Amino acid sequence: MSKRLLAFLIPPFFFLIIILFFFFNQRKINEKIENFLEWGKAQISQLSKKEGEIEEMKKEISGLREEIIRMKNSTYSEQKETKASESKIEKESEIEEEKWCQKSGNQNQKREVIFNEICWMGDKDSSYNEWIELKNVSGKEIDLNGWQLKNKDEKIKIVLEGKIKKDGFFILERGEDALPEIESDFVFKGAIKNEDEALFLFDKDCNLEDEVFANPNWPAGDNLTKRTAERKKDFSWQTSQNPGGTPKAENSQGFVETKEKQPKINLNYPLEVFGQKEFEVSLSVSDLESKTYDIKISVESDSQIFSEIFDQSQNSWQSSNYYLKEYFTGSSFSGNFKLKIKTKNFIGDAKIFAKIRDSKNQKIVAQFEDRIKIKQIEEVQKETSEPAAPQTTFQASPLSVVINEIAWMGTTISYNNEWIELYNNNDFSINLDGWVLKSIDGTPTINLKGEIQGKDFYLLERTDDNTIPEIKANLIYTGSLENEGEYLQLLDNSGRLIDEINCSSGWFAGNNTTKQTMERINSFSSGNDPNNWATSTNPNGTPKAKNSVSQ
Repeated sequence: MSKRLLAFLIPPFFFLIIILFFFFNQRKINEKIENFLEWGKAQISQLSKKEGEIEEMKKEISGLREEIIRMKNSTYSEQKETKASESKIEKESEIEEEKWCQKSGNQNQKREVIFNEICWMGDKDSSYNEWIELKNVSGKEIDLNGWQLKNKDEKIKIVLEGKIKKDGFFILERGEDALPEIESDFVFKGAIKNEDEALFLFDKDCNLEDEVFANPNWPAGDNLTKRTAERKKDFSWQTSQNPGGTPKAENSQGFVETKEKQPKINLNYPLEVFGQKEFEVSLSVSDLESKTYDIKISVESDSQIFSEIFDQSQNSWQSSNYYLKEYFTGSSFSGNFKLKIKTKNFIGDAKIFAKIRDSKNQKIVAQFEDRIKIKQIEEVQKETSEPAAPQTTFQASPLSVVINEIAWMGTTISYNNEWIELYNNNDFSINLDGWVLKSIDGTPTINLKGEIQGKDFYLLERTDDNTIPEIKANLIYTGSLENEGEYLQLLDNSGRLIDEINCSSGWFAGNNTTKQTMERINSFSSGNDPNNWATSTNPNGTPKAKNSVSQ
């Protein structure tokens, strides 16, 4: 082989050797890299498992920590309650052999220290958080040591300790957490019931200082809004203006519930009318906005109108299809209207409507609807042995029986003990079967029965005959009278208005604080005249007796 050929072959050979060297080395390097990656994956997997175990351990440790805290708090609360009740238990044990104070039947209240505020409903956090506030109204400092406070079933029995300054407050709370931001003067055990309850306060000589009854309901306070029962200066009760009350502070001005008044409308009409004959109706409406209004009164059946109405402004009859436009302006109205049935062809039950419409926007603001019976002359003549005049006969005239006295405020025993008294102005008795005494808002609506003797009284008591325990009621009814006023009407058995009292803007007389009733002065004068009513001179009024203001 020539030198020239060797020189030509040697470089490629060495180049091939170098390439083979690097190729085999690279495979080893790749194998090492793959082995390293596999090892890394295994380590990462192990770490993930350990992290999961660590998280589980953390959860277990957190749960143990919470359990330890709960056990500590529970133990601490039990220690607090035990400590708080130790003085009470010790004090009770001291008089265990002694006689607890008891109220005698006619025991008067001294009221040097009074129940000033009662949180019988608890607070928004817990119904357990009840408290009682006493107030010193004696004008001097009073030592409360040896005084006793009890409830009706004696589940709460407390012997007080400490002093109460002139015009000062003394707070008793059920457990130490009832008023967390107020320093209490005494901690008691036992629940104040939400109904059928009583609280009594005695001095150290067992003289009755004060008492309050839930009979069955508390005289004030609201469980829903957690407003407390507060004492007023006249010793009556009010619901606190503030949810949560006013502990260790002067009581609020009292909570006033504002209700949007709805228009009240009523139509007085005969229950039976006759074809092509006139009849009269009496319309009354109140609690409107002071605007101008249209009136429509109609007798209808299946949307067909059978009646006509006499338009006094035009001195002519018009179809009841149409409104009497711009008939009155103001917030109330009462007046009489003539109607007649314009057809002979309809006999039977129909409906009578009265509608009040805003003259400007033509929106109906009040509406009355009831049943009426249409009869024909021939039908009436067939029912009698002699031809009868087609007219409606009324057994009583206006003011023959009147609403004579109203205990809208209840009695000194309970504000629920409302009653109403009627009086017969005639010398003869009147059968009240089918008569109705009602408020035009529907509550109460009382169906009367029985007789009222001449120149005598008829007593209606709310709920039961214990409203006036010493006097027997003629009738028991349900439904309360609003303290803000009512519009009452007395209707005979033909639906005719016999008497009415429009107190929808407020009662003409009566005193809610002293429970003095509203009495009629003259039984022959209008019940709608505020000057014909006065407040009774007697607390609880004069049921079934001559009014104290009668003339």
